[in-house]
Formats: sequence, C-alpha cells, structure tokens
Amino acid sequence: MMKTEVLWAAIATIAAIVSALLAFWSTMIAKRALRLSERDTADRARQFSLYLIDGFRYKINAAKEWKSILAFSLSVTNSATQPNSIVRIELHVECLREDGQNVVYTLSHNPKLSESIVGLDLTPFECPVPFGPKEGRSGWVLFSESPVVPPRIRRDRYVIVLTDATGSDVRTTCLIVGELKHNEDQTDKS
Repeated sequence: MMKTEVLWAAIATIAAIVSALLAFWSTMIAKRALRLSERDTADRARQFSLYLIDGFRYKINAAKEWKSILAFSLSVTNSATQPNSIVRIELHVECLREDGQNVVYTLSHNPKLSESIVGLDLTPFECPVPFGPKEGRSGWVLFSESPVVPPRIRRDRYVIVLTDATGSDVRTTCLIVGELKHNEDQTDKS
C-alpha cells in the first residue's frame, strides 16, 4: 500500500512539473507573439518621415511692393506598411513682436505659387498626396508670406507641419538658406 501511495505521489509530482514546463513554454510563445503583434501594429501606424533638402525666400517686386514666397524642398517617406496620404501642409512661422510677445503665424501650402517663381522649375506637392506602403518622393512646398506675416517682425523659426489621413502631424524645423529676388525683368541672387 505504501508503494502505491509513493508511486501516485511521484506521478503527481512529474505531472505537476510537466504542467509547469508547458505553462512556461506557453507564456514564452505568448510573449513572442505579443512582441510581433506590437511591432506589426507600430509598423502599420508609423508616420511619415521628413527630410528638408533646401529652402529659400523668393521676393517679387510687383507694383512697387515686395511680395515674399517661401519655398522648401522636402523628401517625404511613408514609413508605414499601409497606404496613407498627406491631406494638409502648413508652415508655422514663430515670431517675436516688438512688444515681446511670441506669436505663431500659420501659412497654407499653395502649389500655384510655383507659377510666380521665374527661372526655376519647381514641382510642388498637390494635396492630397497619396503614398503607398514604404513609398517616398520629393517635392516642393510653397507658402505666400506677404499677406500674413508683417514684413518687419522678427522671425525666430519656421516649422513645416504635414497632416496625414489619420490626423497625425509630422513636423520639421526649416531654415531659409538663400534669397532670390525678381525685380521687374531681372532676377539677381542675394
């Protein structure tokens, strides 16, 4: 009788050990599956990535008044494994007024401004800009600064903001590298 009890206890102990090993193995597989699922979800939801290639201010003297266009060349990549599109492109001009207050002016991208830039062939983005999975392309974003930003205000920073179809924003800080002027029938580089 004693041998039978010891035998059943040994079998129960072995069964408990096997059960614990199976539970541990199942937990490890579940953790791996969770990591893969999280990575897949992150890849699907990943936003656009931006790279600023060039930026300049183009000034036009029209009717004795200077008008200013800000032009930025961007390389944009859809980092997600799902298609997405850019639905809005804005430029936030962060300025400091004479009274010391910070103010942000928001300018909307206008692809038709490329027609006003004489001597340069710019291919602007046209919103919405559809992108396939992992697709990238380059183009220009153009903003008319004159009617919105006062000419004598101090400009501290330019930030391009792209909004995708999900409502997520991607931002990059920009620099004005150069300035081109068009005065009636001549264009000179400053």
